[in-house]
Amino acid sequence: MSARTILIVGYGNELRGDDGLGPRVVREIRALNIPGVHCIEAHQLLPELAPELAAHDVVLFVDAIRKGENEPVRVTPLSPTPTLNEPHVSDPAGMLALAKVLYQKCPAAWLITVPGLQFEFSESISPEAEKALKQAVEVIRALVESLR
Repeated sequence: MSARTILIVGYGNELRGDDGLGPRVVREIRALNIPGVHCIEAHQLLPELAPELAAHDVVLFVDAIRKGENEPVRVTPLSPTPTLNEPHVSDPAGMLALAKVLYQKCPAAWLITVPGLQFEFSESISPEAEKALKQAVEVIRALVESLR
């Protein structure tokens, strides 16, 4: 049996401080060169991502979430939800539903939320978000290993 292909999609606005945690986490994961793991950084989730989702067995979405200090990184299983928030922007469940409708394939998926505190205009992240970023990388490494 061949190994499962895993796509990690980190999304968020890197000009809004901790909101850029998703892409930052993905860059850290990409640097690990884990076989069978593909990474995408995105400002936001767009319908154009649907073919990539359908081409993989597993998808991990990584996003920042406003939380208090010392909040843990959370991993939540996802299932497709057939509603889109806006015509060109979607949430992870909506993206899965789109892949299912367009390509008749819906990968197993999880949302990894990384806590942040500062979402104002800034290209840097808070010290708390830096800690959460490191935790997220370890959580994702363990999850990827368990999914193989």
